[in-house]
Amino acid sequence: MTDEQIVKLWKSDSTRKAWLNAYRCWGVWLRTPELRLTYYKYDLSDGQRIIVCEHEAP
Repeated sequence: MTDEQIVKLWKSDSTRKAWLNAYRCWGVWLRTPELRLTYYKYDLSDGQRIIVCEHEAP
């Protein structure tokens, strides 16, 4: 997905939330098993990055 397509999604609150809630589709960037953390990232073309950290409940 291009940055332009993402910006179009962000114009509507509901589509922005849906895109952000689908962060698992971005792919796993890093796992820290001892802390039960999984990081997902989305790289924008201008070098900025969106990162989501998910903690696995015991």
